[in-house]
Amino acid sequence: MINEISNILLITDRENRTRQIFSFFNDPTLSIRQYRFGDLLQGLPSDFHPEIIIFDLASSPLFDRKTLEILLSNKIFSAPAIFITQISQTSLRQILSVRTGSQLLTDPVDAEILQSAINSIVYIRQLEYRNRTSQEIARREKQLLSVVDEILDMSRFYNIKNPFEIRAELKTGILLGLIQTLGASTGLVADLAGETISGTQSDRPFHLSLKNSAILPALGNGFPFIVEGDKNQDVLISGLSQITGIAVQSCLIIPVAVFQQTEIVFFLFNKQTADCFTEIDLAFAFIAAAKIARHWEQLILGPEGQNYNLPGLLSDGFKFIKEYQLLSNVLAAVHFGIIIYDESFRVLFHNASAQRILKSHLRIADTLFVENFFSPKDFEVISKNLDLKKLPLIRNEIKISAEYPEDFYIGYSVYPFLFENEVQAGMMIFSEISQTKRIQAEIIRMDRMASLGVLSSGIAHEIRNPLAGIKSMAQVLEEEMDPKSTHIEYVERIIRQVNRLDQLLKAFFTYAKPVRPDPHEVHIFRITKEVLPLLDRKFRENKIRVMESYSKDLRPIFVDSNQIQQVLFNLILNAVDAMPEGGALKISARNATRPLKPPVDRRSIHQSLNASQFIELVIADSGKGISASTRDKIFTPFFTTKANGTGLGLSIVYQIVREHGGEIEVFSQEGVGTEFRVLLPSFGRIQEDPPQIIT
Repeated sequence: MINEISNILLITDRENRTRQIFSFFNDPTLSIRQYRFGDLLQGLPSDFHPEIIIFDLASSPLFDRKTLEILLSNKIFSAPAIFITQISQTSLRQILSVRTGSQLLTDPVDAEILQSAINSIVYIRQLEYRNRTSQEIARREKQLLSVVDEILDMSRFYNIKNPFEIRAELKTGILLGLIQTLGASTGLVADLAGETISGTQSDRPFHLSLKNSAILPALGNGFPFIVEGDKNQDVLISGLSQITGIAVQSCLIIPVAVFQQTEIVFFLFNKQTADCFTEIDLAFAFIAAAKIARHWEQLILGPEGQNYNLPGLLSDGFKFIKEYQLLSNVLAAVHFGIIIYDESFRVLFHNASAQRILKSHLRIADTLFVENFFSPKDFEVISKNLDLKKLPLIRNEIKISAEYPEDFYIGYSVYPFLFENEVQAGMMIFSEISQTKRIQAEIIRMDRMASLGVLSSGIAHEIRNPLAGIKSMAQVLEEEMDPKSTHIEYVERIIRQVNRLDQLLKAFFTYAKPVRPDPHEVHIFRITKEVLPLLDRKFRENKIRVMESYSKDLRPIFVDSNQIQQVLFNLILNAVDAMPEGGALKISARNATRPLKPPVDRRSIHQSLNASQFIELVIADSGKGISASTRDKIFTPFFTTKANGTGLGLSIVYQIVREHGGEIEVFSQEGVGTEFRVLLPSFGRIQEDPPQIIT
């Protein structure tokens, strides 16, 4: 055990004492520093932290009781100590004999006695550390378990004093609480006896044989589990489906084992907010079942446990150890983050997912705080919602700013931890919701565009007819006027403005009633070759260098060529406008798959949204870029930053891409440039080699 010590401080006035101590330990890694008693007045160096201090009081015969008391009061010498004294130093030995945690040796000292004293100090320190660790684990476990009482409102259940009344409460209050808390469509409770379960559903008793059920062995294990997919064809699930009259898609089964014997089973069917019950539900169910079983067992045992033989009940091992291990494994495996903290935001517990979601690179330290998981800016915002006096806090969200993409969000809830009827900690449960936020934004944008499309269509129809009349009358007036008249210029201006309005109305109709695509197989570089020559003059006038790059294995796309030409034309014109002083325009394409975020197709009209093969077309410029506030609005109809713009160009681009079952995203940084990425569905095999780079 001596090899667990690396730093020893030796205080002695005797030269040979240092050589003697060194000779006792044949360990090159051991660091022993020697100081004289007179050196203590100057203090010890701050970079040396001894684990054991050896005071050689025998080397200083003039060392008196008062000097020793001053020495012991100094916090510098708080480490465990070994005191070497002469047999004649009676007063010093009396003081040291009652000092806790110290070893008192008599001069002369041999190697075995000194090593034994050091081993004793190391052993005591290990015991103290293990004791502190055990107390901390027990405290955290109590805090974690207390939240179930709050959510399920189990106070009525705990007030039951007769074990025969427990089943009735489980079939009413506790069942309803589990259904509401875990978001199940419905549920029931059944008694388990051998290979049969029985209960009451809609005031009708039922009995169901489980003789051929593959799920039956799991009911006896006493641990909750989820049944879905092919297992829904099991005789147990099929029978419960007939009893309840519902089609079971997912089932959370919660056995309650009393003294390792499953007495009753909760069945929760079809989660309302998801396709299946989750790991969160499983963890909650496990804790709830353990609490129910514990109270049930206490009632059966009575106040002094006189009704049962505990060694016989626990003959298969200590079940609570298995339950604790299962709980630890569940919390480590779930994909949502958990942080438990006290009133000073000191972290009492956190699981691995908390660190993974928040991408926190935590250093190993004795104490962690909630602020260690967030940037200072984010913690300033979120700390206002962590006050223990304001809990619970349900379904909040925050946009994380540091070291993340600009649209990184987490959703979180904070629950109080009760201990002895007082809130002593909070539990923050959170997960990433960036994908959900993107889907919400997409739905809002689609609804807004649909509404504005209907509105613009109606306005365009109402305006077009009188506008045609105005233009006709102006043309007649122009023909009848003397060409030398000074007023003919006014008529020409009227006709030009009417033509401009007519172009705007055509854009309205294009947006409001987009033409359905007539797709066919084509290579994207064939389309770009049709568009780029039309803009060659603009490129030369604006000193813009065009670069094209296509992957060798580029697949053909299945699109309407004319509509995709319009997409390219609008995006390239926007890029040219963003580079008034010249720059570089890069067009590239490669094979791709759809990103992880799911498509939004509320009306199920885009059959190709489920395609798995795409090409990614990128149009990038080196222009002035787009601000963050503007970037969220660029696809909104009638929004424009151009003096003569209609605000419909990018809206039409967005609609065309969506009608093809594709996606479009924009990435921009002010002063650096803008990049549009377009996903278009691809079918078929590679038929020709595209040009690699065209400049």
